[in-house]
Amino acid sequence: MTFLASRRALFAGILFLGLLAMTARPATDPDLWWHLRTGQWIVQTGHVPHTDPFSFTRVGHAWVAHEWLSEVVFYELWKHGGAAALIVFSALITTLGFMLLYMRCPPREGKRHWAVAATALGALAADPDDGDALATAARARARRACTAVSSPSTLGAAASAWRR
Repeated sequence: MTFLASRRALFAGILFLGLLAMTARPATDPDLWWHLRTGQWIVQTGHVPHTDPFSFTRVGHAWVAHEWLSEVVFYELWKHGGAAALIVFSALITTLGFMLLYMRCPPREGKRHWAVAATALGALAADPDDGDALATAARARARRACTAVSSPSTLGAAASAWRR
């Protein structure tokens, strides 16, 4: 490994660890418990619900459980590792998404620091809450933008790998 390649690997490793530290935080989604309970229901019954078994006002009405696979994964993580497993899993998935975005940035000689800065700025924008309502609303918009950017970057990375 050349000095330049080892320096790039070290740079990417530091970015990965920094992003991992930035994205490891407790779950704040109020629907988490709904997802965990749905995952538990799927695991216990062996099938995906097609009617709403939980709500007070819509019990028995048609329901499309479009997140069923992730709910099963979340429930299994919760069952075997508790909240810590969910935090680590979420941080790893989020970090890997940002790393894919970083790796999709076009390499410029000696200019990788701009890709790191843009990736870190995106991760900061995706921070969920610090108590400031205006900043939280701005970050919610940024999260949607990050999702819109990271999904195509993931598809682009897959397409590039497939073409090789």
